[in-house]
Amino acid sequence: MRKWYAVLANKPQECVVIEEGTLDDAALRRFDDAAASNTVRRIGVIGMWIIDHDTQQGDVIKCHGRVDPRIRARHKGYLARTATR
Repeated sequence: MRKWYAVLANKPQECVVIEEGTLDDAALRRFDDAAASNTVRRIGVIGMWIIDHDTQQGDVIKCHGRVDPRIRARHKGYLARTATR
C-alpha cells in the first residue's frame, strides 16, 4: 500500500494522509499537480511525500517541498536504486 503524506500550511505541526491505497498513475499525476501548484485541497503545502509501504525499505517514491531530512534521504536512495534499472 502506498500513502501520500503532507504537511499543510494551515497545520504546520501535523502530518496528514492525503490518499492511500494503490495510488495509480492518476494519483501520481495528482501529486505532481499539487507540487506544481504547491497546494492540496486548496491549502498551501509545506512538504509532501509518497511512501510505498509494500517495499522492504519503505521507499519514498515522490517527494516535494520541505520534508524531514530522513524522508529526503530515503527518496534519494530510491532514485539511486531505480536509476540503475
